[in-house]
Amino acid sequence: AAVAGTTPGPMGGESFGDLELTFDENFDGSSLDPRRWNTCFWWSRNGCTIHGGDEEQWYLGSNVSVSNGTLQLVSRREPTVGAERNGVGKTFPFSSGMVASDGKFSFVWGVVEFRAKLPKGNGLWPALWLLDEARTLDEIDVVEYYGRRSDRPEFAYHVETPEGPKHYSYQAGTGDISDDWHVFAVRRTPTAIEWYVDGVLRRTHREWVSGRRMYLIANLAIGGPYGGSSDATTPDFGVLAIDYIRVWEPGN
Repeated sequence: AAVAGTTPGPMGGESFGDLELTFDENFDGSSLDPRRWNTCFWWSRNGCTIHGGDEEQWYLGSNVSVSNGTLQLVSRREPTVGAERNGVGKTFPFSSGMVASDGKFSFVWGVVEFRAKLPKGNGLWPALWLLDEARTLDEIDVVEYYGRRSDRPEFAYHVETPEGPKHYSYQAGTGDISDDWHVFAVRRTPTAIEWYVDGVLRRTHREWVSGRRMYLIANLAIGGPYGGSSDATTPDFGVLAIDYIRVWEPGN
């Protein structure tokens, strides 16, 4: 993780004006900080998933660990008892891990940066993203990809507008981003959303930019409506590893 006492700038030092480091998570302890993180979505605290899709994992706090300056979100091929949205029991074929800062940290304008090593494999769906604290549709996907398509990371923006929901999705050919650690970042301003990989601007979006407060999420899903179902080649054990998460916001 980051060296103690340093105050790095966004994207390794590139300046975006008067931004102040307001969230600096280096995972230097031996356990997840509960003052900053939840291990389930807000609708459940003792295990959870995203209902309504075809996702195959049930998220558990036991699949989240911190050691050697790294957060690890682990997926395992193991029957895991969870529940449908209505509370009816359901057995999921995988367990997995996630973290979210809802109710603990959120921001509007500025830069969010994740340094992470993402896994690859059919059925795996790693994602680093933001959701609206007020629980509207608004969402920014800092980076995600489906299955083996780790050479085509996706960046997405979903927003509620007076004209109805709008959905925007972008891809960038970056080479295989599961090969090593990479820095994924989003810059939010009142006029644009910008996506960066390793400090290089990959995409810019300028329509219907939302000013809603958003919180941080990292998760490792399996299956789902876009990535396709798991199969015999899906890794029995997957790891989404995160070195640090930082947020810079405009100074007062």
